[in-house]
Amino acid sequence: MKKSRRSTVYRLPPCPAYDIEDTESWLSDLAEEGLFLEKDGFLFGFASFRRGEGKQRRYRLEAAPQPTGLFSDQDRPDEEAEELSRLAGWEYIANRGDFYIFATDDPQAAELNTDPQVQALALEKVRRRQRQILFPTFFWLVIYPLFSIKGSVLRSAIYLGAPIFLLGHLLILWSIFSPLREFFHLRKLGRRLQEGLPVDHHKDWKKSARRHFTAKGVFLTLLAVWIVLVMTAWQRDTDKVDTVSLVNFKEPVPFATMADLLPQGQFTLDDMGFSNEVTLRSSWLAPSFIEFGQVGTVKNDKKTVQGGINVEYFHTVSPLLARLLAKELQRYDRRLSHYEALSTPSAAELGVDSITGYTAIFPTLVMVKGETVLKVSFYQTSPSYTMPLEEWAPIFAQSLNK
Repeated sequence: MKKSRRSTVYRLPPCPAYDIEDTESWLSDLAEEGLFLEKDGFLFGFASFRRGEGKQRRYRLEAAPQPTGLFSDQDRPDEEAEELSRLAGWEYIANRGDFYIFATDDPQAAELNTDPQVQALALEKVRRRQRQILFPTFFWLVIYPLFSIKGSVLRSAIYLGAPIFLLGHLLILWSIFSPLREFFHLRKLGRRLQEGLPVDHHKDWKKSARRHFTAKGVFLTLLAVWIVLVMTAWQRDTDKVDTVSLVNFKEPVPFATMADLLPQGQFTLDDMGFSNEVTLRSSWLAPSFIEFGQVGTVKNDKKTVQGGINVEYFHTVSPLLARLLAKELQRYDRRLSHYEALSTPSAAELGVDSITGYTAIFPTLVMVKGETVLKVSFYQTSPSYTMPLEEWAPIFAQSLNK
């Protein structure tokens, strides 16, 4: 016994929603093959078709006067417009994007709209709506993320890793390009209509279909890769794969620690239940990126220093990148309410390329030496002694010269 074919067939549209000519031609060609667009047949990027005997059916797209969609009150034409189209021999089928789709099987039915100038005016409303969403799109995809990271572009790129950062920005640019492409496509079509040239209802949609599917496939693949990379990085961070307790960490670090603050001093790590960790990372922009938090006490025969340090160490790929990163780190902290500039020894005295000192909750130094950036915050809790910045700054600076 021969199995019956499915009565409903799903297809991926070979063109974007705003491409009126390709959409009309595609739907008409499928009707000749026996596939007819179902009522409200566009959902989640797919189109559903009812299978039947092939015949000629004309489809026409009309610009919707108001935005359409799942959350719109104007997801279909008003009753008067539908009635007028029925009297003219046309039936409303579905909406896609900013357009209503009508169809007729009557070869004698007059066109819904025969005046290109009127069609151009209707398209202008759609184009105006597209222009209005360009700024919100740019804001949420570009301005808001930059605001969220407070302009720390380089540090974010190092922290996230160049693949995640660059791929994410490529996807953002791609997402911005889509509404721009729609805007200019509709403007071009509108100008043609204003010149009295009609819409091409029999356009060869297959010419651009491969390009459309390729672009969509590449975008979805890149998006999937980006999501996997982000989830992997998030999981590593959650599981602290790159983080080691200082109790178990015996490797030397390329900068001074609290143990180096007093000559011939004895250092004791204070178990605070937090901090006292080192995180080692690597990225294309910074082959070595270290986050280091230490709390303890160092003392010799004369002095006792208690407190803790928080260090960010970057060995970048170039001196220029190091200088830009140092400025970014300082600019980020400058927004804090406790920010106050501190007087420091000069860079020449310390043997570094540049140094900046400020208080941002705790006294902080940002130093650059060649490709290396060191940001260290030092807070002290000793009841009887406080080491002045002029003494501890050279200790950290000299560690960069080793």
